[in-house]
Amino acid sequence: MAAAAKLKAEAEAKRLAAAAKQAEEETKAKAEQAAIERAKNRLKKS
Repeated sequence: MAAAAKLKAEAEAKRLAAAAKQAEEETKAKAEQAAIERAKNRLKKS
């Protein structure tokens, strides 16, 4: 029974790690897109 609980906990840890990585990638992509928009706006004002 302990082995099953360990496997379940490991699977949950992997799932959470994957979700955290995806969230980090999405945040990075949003920041990059915001930087692009700011650069476009600066060019329009020039």
